[in-house]
Amino acid sequence: TGLGGQLNYDLAAKWYSASADQGQPVAQFLLGQLYQLGHVGKEPDYAEAKKWYAAAQKVNAKAAVALGFIYDTVDDNYIKAIDSYQLAANQND
Repeated sequence: TGLGGQLNYDLAAKWYSASADQGQPVAQFLLGQLYQLGHVGKEPDYAEAKKWYAAAQKVNAKAAVALGFIYDTVDDNYIKAIDSYQLAANQND
């Protein structure tokens, strides 16, 4: 939260970006969520969300599921969606 208890997505994105750029998978996943939900900029940025989810998906099952969801519902790329979901399943998710 920011001052006054309000959410500060720009500040969160700044810190998540710093960690994500260093390869931290939780930060990569969280940054992907901010982009997917439209909290960075005014609209969802699925390309950026996919970039960060893809960076984290091999060690973060939630990122693999989120990436699969975008491939499934936004891109209509069911082959890539299945691959991401399978990666999550291989991580017991």
